[in-house]
Amino acid sequence: MSRRDPRRTLRVPVTDGGVAHLRARARGRSLADALRRIAESHEGDIPPAPEDAHRLLPVQLPAHLRATLAARGADEGRGAADMLAGILGAATEGRS
Repeated sequence: MSRRDPRRTLRVPVTDGGVAHLRARARGRSLADALRRIAESHEGDIPPAPEDAHRLLPVQLPAHLRATLAARGADEGRGAADMLAGILGAATEGRS
């Protein structure tokens, strides 16, 4: 996304392995954009977020993707940032 809007920014907990995976997928773009692309292509269940997160990655999502994650997370009592962390964890382990 071209503009930062603090109201729409999620702080997603990521592990060292998650950062390495995002760097490999980024292809010259930002890590947040790589995470957005992974989230858009993810299908199936979303596992819990990894417990060993070492940093928070600020991510802005399109409204439709954020609404989808919020709706799926509401059923389980999880937030959108936790859902994104779970999606990244699944992609890092090769389950996406």
